[in-house]
Amino acid sequence: MAFSGDSAQLFVAFEGANFHKPLSWQQGGLVKFTIACVLSCALLAAADLKKTEIRGIVTDEAAAAIEHGRIELNCERSKSKPASSSATETNAKGEFALEHALAGACTIKISSPLFHSVQVSLGPPNKRPMELGTIRLSAKN
Repeated sequence: MAFSGDSAQLFVAFEGANFHKPLSWQQGGLVKFTIACVLSCALLAAADLKKTEIRGIVTDEAAAAIEHGRIELNCERSKSKPASSSATETNAKGEFALEHALAGACTIKISSPLFHSVQVSLGPPNKRPMELGTIRLSAKN
């Protein structure tokens, strides 16, 4: 579909057809408004689906890496969108990275069997990737 016209009327040319259907100014304005709404919704949906990489390092109180630490990300959503979550584990250096579309209020829970769990609230990402830095876990007594 191609659009052309001036301020008085809008012509809609359909591909494969050799005719133009003139629309009144009011109809043309409605077509333009509808197209603008569809494009706006598509842009908002694309922004919502953009994933953010979240990275960090998990250590104990002596700064030794915690291997196989469990990282759980949970995001609350609005009534129209379900909650979402993802999980990963730390590597031998205590590092972790996961990608997720952050929406709503998100928290990360870091846990390991011999250590107390830590929960971190995430705000909206101001840069990508989102670096959490070093997270220290204290040993269970």
